[in-house]
Parts: sequence; structure tokens; C-alpha cells
Amino acid sequence: MAAYLSFFMTVVFLTSSVSKFSSSKTFHRTLIRLGIKSQYTRILVWFIPLVELIVAVLLVTPGGQRAGQIALLILLLLFAFVVGQAVFRKIDTDCNCFGDVLPEKLGISTLVRLIILLGAAIYLIVSEPVDLIHLPLDQLIHQAFASIGWFVAYILFMALARQFKMKKAS
Repeated sequence: MAAYLSFFMTVVFLTSSVSKFSSSKTFHRTLIRLGIKSQYTRILVWFIPLVELIVAVLLVTPGGQRAGQIALLILLLLFAFVVGQAVFRKIDTDCNCFGDVLPEKLGISTLVRLIILLGAAIYLIVSEPVDLIHLPLDQLIHQAFASIGWFVAYILFMALARQFKMKKAS
């Protein structure tokens, strides 16, 4: 289970990082709407996806997994704090968790997803470290593709839900 979660979290944070890098203008706009000063957003628009990328790599790097797991937990706690503040202050902005790949509003559903991811991060920290190097190749491939598949299924489900919601509204 820990190996699968490591791969899954890697897919999530790699996708998040790359999509934020590729849609930095919309991510910048979200940071501004969250009340972060412009002087800091110029740095954060590149720093946050870079940290996400580093965490994603560490989670599957032998010798770096524990550091990646702790960094993952800290990052998720920070995200949850920011989202919680935004929900409390009723800020209407896009989530930009996955840039333009999965456009959605920041809100309670974002906070729920973060809590689930926090649970996964805590599970990774308290579970025995997984030596990914010594797993059989077919198991590594299966877990990597299963992680990608579940994430793609989530993106497709959210896109269908958004389309259904738009049709219902019109």
C-alpha cells in the first residue's frame, strides 16, 4: 500500500507542479486573489511548483523518501491552512491545484481533498519505508500505471461533473 501511495502522490504532485509551471499566469492571479502581496507572488508562482516537483521526485527516490514524506506533509498542511483561510474569508477564486488541467473553484471540496491527501501522507510517514529499488519490475510498472490511471479517472470524473453542472444550469 505504501508503494502505491508513494507513486500516487508522485503523480499528483508532478501533475500539479507541471500544470502550475505551464499556467503560471492563472496561478499568479489565484495567489493575488488569496491576498498575497504581488512582491511575494512573483516568487511563489515559481517556488511552489518547484517544491511540488522536488517532493514528487523525493517520494520515489531511494534514500529520499522520508524527506519527501515529511515535506509532503508540511506542504499539504500549508495548503490546507491557506484553503481554510480562503473558505473562512469567502474568497471566490479558482483553485489552480492543477492549473488549467482541472479548472475548479477553491472551496470546501478542495479542503476535503486536502484532508484525504493529509491522511495518505500521515500513512506514508508511519508505515515502514518501501524499498522501491528492490520491488519486482512488473510490480513497479503496475503501481505506477495504476496511480496514473486512478488520477486520470479522477480528472475525467471531475470534467464530466463540471459539464453536467453546466448543462443543468443552462
